[in-house]
Amino acid sequence: MNLSKISRLHAVLCLCGIFASLAGCAVNPATGRSDLMVVSEGRERSIGQREHPKIIKEFGGVYEDTDLSAYVAVIGGKLAAASERPDIAFTFTVLDSPIVNAFATPGGFVYVTRGLVALADTESQLASVIGHELGHAVARHSAQRLSQATLAQLGLIILGQISKTPNVSDVAGQLAGYYLSAFSREQEYEADLLGVRYLARAGYDPQSASGFLAKLRAHSRLQAKIAGRPPDSVDRYDITATHPRTLERTKRAIKAANAAAVANPYIGRPEHLETIDGMTYGSSADEGFILGQRFAHKDLRFEFSVPMGFVLINQPTRVVARAENEGSTIIFDRAAESFVGEMAEYLGRTWITNARLNDLETIFINGMEAATGWIEQRSSEGREELRFVAIHFAADYLSVRLCDPLASTNSPRQRA
Repeated sequence: MNLSKISRLHAVLCLCGIFASLAGCAVNPATGRSDLMVVSEGRERSIGQREHPKIIKEFGGVYEDTDLSAYVAVIGGKLAAASERPDIAFTFTVLDSPIVNAFATPGGFVYVTRGLVALADTESQLASVIGHELGHAVARHSAQRLSQATLAQLGLIILGQISKTPNVSDVAGQLAGYYLSAFSREQEYEADLLGVRYLARAGYDPQSASGFLAKLRAHSRLQAKIAGRPPDSVDRYDITATHPRTLERTKRAIKAANAAAVANPYIGRPEHLETIDGMTYGSSADEGFILGQRFAHKDLRFEFSVPMGFVLINQPTRVVARAENEGSTIIFDRAAESFVGEMAEYLGRTWITNARLNDLETIFINGMEAATGWIEQRSSEGREELRFVAIHFAADYLSVRLCDPLASTNSPRQRA
C-alpha cells in the first residue's frame, strides 16, 4: 500500500478518535433534551471572561451609574433564581451605548445597553428582555453553536485528509462560521419560552414580553423613517438584528409556557421611571451627535455628512455609516499617533503597510491636505474594494475607509 495513503489513513483514524472522545451528550435541565456537547461549562466561562473586556470596549464602556447597575443586577438575580440553573454565577452589565440591544455570551455574561433600558416602560418589560437572554444562557445555546462549529471543523479536516485537499477546511470553515453566526429560530423561540417561564416564576407580568416588542417595533419604525427608509423595513442596527423576535411567536411562547395569568403580577412602572430618571439618552456629548445624515463633534470641532441611504452608527472610537441596500460601509476614525510629513507618505507607509495601494494620490478636502488610494481583496461576500482616505485635520489625522463589496468577480470595479 502507498505510504502516503497509510499516513493519511492513520491521521484520519486519530482525528476520528479525537472526534469521538470530544463528543458527549448532556441532558439540558431547562429543556429536558439530550444535547451533543464538546464544550464544557468551564470552557464557556473562560470564553466569556476573555471576551468581556472586548465587549465593554466595543460598546463604549460600562455605564457609570451604580444605582442603575444594581437595579439591573437585582432583576437578573430574581430571574436567575427562578431558572433551572440558579447556581450559575451570572454577570450583568449595563453598556454605555445608545443602541437598543441585549445579548448574552458564554459563561453567564449578560449585557443590556442603556438605550434598551431607556426604551422599556416598566421593570417588567426590562425583565422580559433579561429573561430572554437568561433563556439562551441556561439552555446553553452558545455552547451548542460552539460544539457544532468544533465538530464541523473536525469533520472538514478529516475530509481534507481523505480528499488530499488542504484548503477544503478553510473554505468550508468560513461557511460554517457564517451559518453559525446567529441563533436559530428554534433557539430564539426556546429562549422566548424560557424567558416567559422565568418572568412568571419571579412574579412579573408575562405579557410584558409582548409589550416590549410593541415598543421595539415602534422604535425601529421611527429609526427607519429618520434614516430615510420605509418605516416597515426592519432596523438591522438594534436588537432585531441579533434577535429576530416576532409578536406572534412571543404570544405563542406565553401560551406554551402556561404563563398567561399570574396572580397580582408585578409591573414596576413608577419604580422603573424613577430609576432611569436623569440617565443619558442617545449619544453622549463626548462621543459626538448624529443628526440625520450628519455627524457633529463639539469638542473636536468638526462635522461631516454622508449620502442619503446610509445609516450612521456612533461607536466609542469610530463612526460607521452603512448603506441599507448596496452593502457599502464607510468607517471614520482617528490615527492612534501623531505624524509629521505628507499625507501620501502617511497613507502608503504608516497606515497601509501590508498591501500595495492603487492610484495613491494627494488631494485636498475643504482646504485640508489629504491622500487617497484603494486596494482589492476577497472575503466571504466576494470581491471587496477598499478605498482609504487620510486627512490632515489640525494636529491629528482623520482617516476614512470605504468598503464596497462587489457582487461577483465579474462585476465592474466600483469606486466609493
